[in-house]
Amino acid sequence: MERWNSSEYQTVVTDAARSRGPAKAARLPGRGRTALLAALIAAHLGATQLSFGQVGACCDHSPGAAGPGPEGACTDGVASTECAGTQQTWHDSQLCADVSCLETLGACCDLISGTCADDAVAADCPPGSPGTLNQHAWTKGATCAAVEAAGDCDAEIGACCDAAPFGACTDTTYAGCQCAQCTWTKLATCASLSPPCTHTAIPTMSQWGLAVLTLLLITAAKIYFGRRTSPATA
Repeated sequence: MERWNSSEYQTVVTDAARSRGPAKAARLPGRGRTALLAALIAAHLGATQLSFGQVGACCDHSPGAAGPGPEGACTDGVASTECAGTQQTWHDSQLCADVSCLETLGACCDLISGTCADDAVAADCPPGSPGTLNQHAWTKGATCAAVEAAGDCDAEIGACCDAAPFGACTDTTYAGCQCAQCTWTKLATCASLSPPCTHTAIPTMSQWGLAVLTLLLITAAKIYFGRRTSPATA
């Protein structure tokens, strides 16, 4: 039997719609419409051994198969043997317009906050760049409950350096490192920080400042005690 490609199949589909007319074609039942298309394909290609259900819609659920977004890539007029991939679904004797073809969904974990979103496509869960606060992990076909139970969605631990004068360094999550002078370093420990965690020094006076302060205190004391001894001298 002669085989046909998707462009020839689409041509016959268009011819079928035109030959019957939009109103009549719309009133055909699903099976009748398919049988009509099969007969027209046989006449168009000269096939003598056409059997029902040899071609259909092939949906590719692979992430990014149809570009960013939830839609998968669907092709009409494909034989079942040509649509046997691990992320492909073949719909017998159907058209792409009549089937739902979506990307494979999964669980998206935010490794900084430890939060998770169900039914996410891979494009909406980018892994991010090292050293940034945009870090995600996408698990194909999984739910948040499953990945959280497996411990695969825990927030990353890092070194939290509090640069305040009496601050300290602790190993904690980003959420636990929220203060005015805190700096969080992902996947680091306080002991491994380079340069190490330093704290703002308590402001101190210079030698000139101490000298000026001493003179001011001496002057104030002289004025104070001078006023107290003035009445006794008189």
